[in-house]
Amino acid sequence: MKNIKKRFMPDKLNSSGVMLAAAVNLLLPSFLCLIGKEIADFQIINNYIEETSIGYYQKIVFLCLGLSIVILGVIDYIFLIKPVFHLESTVEEYKTLTRMEDSAVYEKYLADSSIERMFLEMLEEQKFIQQQNQIAENQRQETELLALQTQINPHFLYNTLDSIRGLALIHDVEEIAAMTEALSRLFRNMIAKDGKLLTLREELENVENYMLIQEFRFQGRFAYICEVEKSLLDRYQIPNLILQPIVENAIMHGLENKNGRGHLVISGYVTEKRLVLNVTDDGVGIEEEALEYLKKRLKSKERSSPREAAKFHTGIALINISQRIKLRFGEIYGIAIESTPGVGTTTELILPCIEVEDRQVKGSIYE
Repeated sequence: MKNIKKRFMPDKLNSSGVMLAAAVNLLLPSFLCLIGKEIADFQIINNYIEETSIGYYQKIVFLCLGLSIVILGVIDYIFLIKPVFHLESTVEEYKTLTRMEDSAVYEKYLADSSIERMFLEMLEEQKFIQQQNQIAENQRQETELLALQTQINPHFLYNTLDSIRGLALIHDVEEIAAMTEALSRLFRNMIAKDGKLLTLREELENVENYMLIQEFRFQGRFAYICEVEKSLLDRYQIPNLILQPIVENAIMHGLENKNGRGHLVISGYVTEKRLVLNVTDDGVGIEEEALEYLKKRLKSKERSSPREAAKFHTGIALINISQRIKLRFGEIYGIAIESTPGVGTTTELILPCIEVEDRQVKGSIYE
């Protein structure tokens, strides 16, 4: 054991080992201090680099943001602001025009933005509506002027007809007396109740008076039959003199040219809150081309000229009545017509159900 101890654990160190240990002990602290200083300097440099990089990235971000704002501003100007200025100049040019189709402005801006085309179309539609309103106003004024020019004192007319009727009774001419009485009643309703609503019974009385006059004129060539249910007569109202022009049209274009005795029937019923009145004749009917024209005009909002209607030998009374109904009650109402040449014609009058409350009509020929 002693030999082993001596071999691996010498009692004394040689001089070189002592010097090496001393050198290590002396230099180690200085080396460690140098390493620590280098590490600290590296950390400072690293922090500086990081701060510099962050500032650089921030500048890039702000630069990109600024460029984006500029680009968006340019886009807004091109697609929003510039079209508004363009539209303003277009409107200024449009004010001097009378018709868009004949103007250079319409062709100039036709291929531009959709907002300009839509605005121009809106302006054109507005101008068209204004023109139509002006035409309607002019026609209304002309109608009022014509009415004033042709106005006759109603009392003078009634007194004259009563005088004729009195003379007819004195001379026992009952037919003339009856005809003048019917004419007097018809004129009285035309003048006193123009534009008002009448009960269905009162309007049918107008038709009865008109048919009585026509019976004297045509010497009994056709018969008039009313098949309207009595329960409807005093319950519903219709515009004054809305049926008489339809009956007159049936006589003029159907029964008057018929060989032999003809028949005219008025029927009516209520369905889906609508009052439907049919005027049917067994006259000569309407040719296909004229019928198609008439159906088209009955659905149209435009007014019909006498020259256009005369082209097909079709009166404008039905067209005017249909437009009158649509204007007053709505597009779902009006007149429909069906006809077969050589068989006859049915004119359908479609009106809203306007009920009468607590109203009774006495002294009627339908009682």
